Amino acid sequence: MAGGVSITNLMLGPPNLKIQVKRAYQTAKGQQEHIVGYQGAGTTKDNAIEVKTLWLDRDGSPLPDCTGSDQCDMQMTGRLAVVNEFNSLTTVSGAGSSGNQISLFPIRPGAYTQLITLNGDALQPNHFYVQVSGESLTSDGFFNTTGSGADFGQRPKLYTPVRVPVFDEARYNQLRDAAAAIGQSPNDIPPAYRWPYRPDMGFSIADLTNQTLTIHYKQKDGKTVTPDVVVDLTVDDPNQAKLTSLFDNSVEYAKLTYNLDTCQYSSIDPNCNADISAFGSAPQQYIFALGGDEHQATLNSDGTVTFNHTDSLQKVTGSDLESLSLYMNSDPSNVLWQVEMPGLYVYYQAPTPLQMVEPDHTLSTKDEKVFRSLGGMRLMLNYLPQESEQVEKYEWSFQAVSGDAGRFKKSFKLCEDDTTSPDCALPPQQGAQVYWEPDQWKLHDPTNGDTYEGTLTLTLKNQPEPKTIHFEVRRRVLAPADSNPMEGQDVRMLEGVLWHLGISPQAGFPGMSGARINSSRDGSTTNWTKLCGSEAKADRRDVYTGHWNTSCQKGDVSLEGMVRRFQARNVVTVNDRTLNSGQVNIAGVDGVVDDTTLGNIDRIWMQYLKAYEKYKDQPYIGIDAPAMQSWLMNGPVAIWQNGYSTIVPATYTDTLHQQMLESMGLSPGWKTRADLIRAWKFQETKSQRSDRVRSFLLHEQ
Repeated sequence: MAGGVSITNLMLGPPNLKIQVKRAYQTAKGQQEHIVGYQGAGTTKDNAIEVKTLWLDRDGSPLPDCTGSDQCDMQMTGRLAVVNEFNSLTTVSGAGSSGNQISLFPIRPGAYTQLITLNGDALQPNHFYVQVSGESLTSDGFFNTTGSGADFGQRPKLYTPVRVPVFDEARYNQLRDAAAAIGQSPNDIPPAYRWPYRPDMGFSIADLTNQTLTIHYKQKDGKTVTPDVVVDLTVDDPNQAKLTSLFDNSVEYAKLTYNLDTCQYSSIDPNCNADISAFGSAPQQYIFALGGDEHQATLNSDGTVTFNHTDSLQKVTGSDLESLSLYMNSDPSNVLWQVEMPGLYVYYQAPTPLQMVEPDHTLSTKDEKVFRSLGGMRLMLNYLPQESEQVEKYEWSFQAVSGDAGRFKKSFKLCEDDTTSPDCALPPQQGAQVYWEPDQWKLHDPTNGDTYEGTLTLTLKNQPEPKTIHFEVRRRVLAPADSNPMEGQDVRMLEGVLWHLGISPQAGFPGMSGARINSSRDGSTTNWTKLCGSEAKADRRDVYTGHWNTSCQKGDVSLEGMVRRFQARNVVTVNDRTLNSGQVNIAGVDGVVDDTTLGNIDRIWMQYLKAYEKYKDQPYIGIDAPAMQSWLMNGPVAIWQNGYSTIVPATYTDTLHQQMLESMGLSPGWKTRADLIRAWKFQETKSQRSDRVRSFLLHEQ
């Protein structure tokens, strides 16, 4: 056509716009965040609800940036809508008590965050929707015209479809199984999501209160031997110690009583509290679970679910109490509530993920918990107050029975200078969550170990006297024993540290070729690791397993083997397989984690943590990743060509490489030195990972 452009086969589609809702909430681990899946939920106890938008081109490339432009042609409008008392959708009006609640917000190309704090009157059980209009931000009048049809209920007539996260259970389970097969904890795998198009992003706010658990014990000869125990799960109930009896054979069932509400207008519209199907969505189902046993929750007051011992309680142990939880069937990874008794919690990282340090129950008393720790491991201490406690001030202190009292840190992050760096300045010893470590890795008392006496003093509102909580952190010399092996959280820390340093516990398979304790290198459930000197399954990392000698069968594992291999690397100076394996006794290689071994761990572990801190946010480099070529040329090839400082001389130069090709009858430039290293690493990953080619990792969990 004259003066124009002829366009044929023009296909129009919805924008590549993702809407993500994230909830922030408080747990014993501190503040946590989690994505809310489509038709998922948050709770009235959440700290904040955050909405993020990501608008890209159809192929995933960035669109033109409109930042700072008053007149941006590429702009849409989002709104937060809620079910009102007339059972229709309306824009959330007003602001929360913090004044930063946003109901209408502009959507521009790129990634943006809108912080929506649903607090005060707005933080009520209800159904919310993030909806999008194709028009620029002016008013919400465009959203008020409804009539999209029966399938879309009260939605705007001309809505803009958006992409929303839908939990992908099949993919998530695949990732968890793969992690378990190589020794990772499946619980460390983040949820997997698909991003289909939907009319809007819907989610609910649920209110769960008055949770109590009644433990009913079996009768003997038709008579009640132990009376029922009722535990209030919302306060620091003295009966909480009885929760460990849940998993004894003496328990017949446990009954959970609760109030669960998801709609403040349920008295006006009885269907509102049941689901949001009136707005074109599938019915929501809230699930209470314990040990894999699931029960659908009823949305009313005085709801109850019962867990029988034969169905669920026998499947879990005392350390799995958190498996008593509430989630939605469509979004199971987003746990809305779980048993988390108020009190003191301790965690560590080696270097990731966050691991709970369980109290040593053989040493702890009702009034004082005792925690075991390894060397100078940094700990996070967190106090979770009961609902009736309004804490105005936290004060932490430590006193050592011998030696220094340790030191407080700002976070798990390592710093070269803790006094001058703003990110690493020493913090006040206050707050619900603090970080602390011993002053050195070596023991002050190498014979009897060390004890640090900790005190947390709470100043409570409307209470004349402070509340004081006493606890202890203990360190000891770890050593193997053929009978009655040592066990505890310090043993688990030791295993984690040595594994990250590349020490294998498996006989005949040193380094990365070895399988971790409690894992299956080939990915099967039948070929699990076995203990040295036994056919027993090696399924615990908190036990100092031994029998590491020349009679340990190839493929079997032992924590003693990890310690001895580590000691040998610091002692043996000759290339002798038996000596380097640590399977014979020589000076300094005995499996005892004494001050010498702790000192060597300190030296190498600190270097490892610094490298991890520097590179942890870098993307994994796969065989075919674009960054691989840059790494090859600027790393090993450059060292081959030019050497490194005065330490490494130039070796395999390009001249030598061309001579090698010529000697093989190959044309110059047939393969580069980078090609050689790439093929080398490709083969190496296959041999080390049972033919599963994977990215190169700085650390392994």
